[in-house]
Amino acid sequence: MLRALLPLLAACTSTLVSGERTKVCCFQSNESNKSVYDYSPYDIHGENKVNLSDYRGQILLIVNVAGFQEPGNNSTEILNHLKYVRPGQGFQPNFPLLKKLEVNGENEHPLYTYLKHFLNALNRDYKNFSVIGVPCNQFGLQEPGKNSTEILNHLKYVRPGQGFQPNFPLLKKLDVNGENEHPLYTYLKSFCPSPREDFYEAGKRIFYYPMKSSDIRWNFEKFLINGQGKPVIRYVTYAPLEEITKDIEQLLDEL
Repeated sequence: MLRALLPLLAACTSTLVSGERTKVCCFQSNESNKSVYDYSPYDIHGENKVNLSDYRGQILLIVNVAGFQEPGNNSTEILNHLKYVRPGQGFQPNFPLLKKLEVNGENEHPLYTYLKHFLNALNRDYKNFSVIGVPCNQFGLQEPGKNSTEILNHLKYVRPGQGFQPNFPLLKKLDVNGENEHPLYTYLKSFCPSPREDFYEAGKRIFYYPMKSSDIRWNFEKFLINGQGKPVIRYVTYAPLEEITKDIEQLLDEL
């Protein structure tokens, strides 16, 4: 029994970023019958249920995602957002727009890295594996899209833009914390404590109530799910990509 646990314990040796943990082990026992297979949230269109039991035997990475972050970085992002997302339907302003005064600089936006270079790449490169994206608007109101059209058009035309389309399933926008949190996240958090003790800008950009120690702290937290449908590792938003990839490969080797 101990020998079987050693690889998992080694995987939970967390990289420290700015002195803080980037992941923790979850603690659901093998004797527990609860799993993600018990849940069937709606897809991004809100029309069909995604039976997570259909992913039985696969490794999953469940990620709460948001597409907006801050307003557009340049005129293309801003005008495409107006044209395709909100108000959409080809809208073009007939009044002058000034150049935005603050920009992000030369470094690639973190969302671009996560979506285009990481989550899509994972879903493309690994067999018996799937990313499950969960849009959520509880952190900085960074996913305000009202429906699948707004959310998907923002990804395609604004950020990351350039025709981007996620190659992994997206669920209908839901709450991951608070009074109306989805039962899937109640389950995941019940076995996986938060790697962070503090909250990002608590009370300022957190849009739910009440707050609990097990809460998701921000967009792009991740839960790694094993082949039995049970969470084994929970990652903070800024967990190193190579660390996540290594853990995924270890679980795939154990299938």
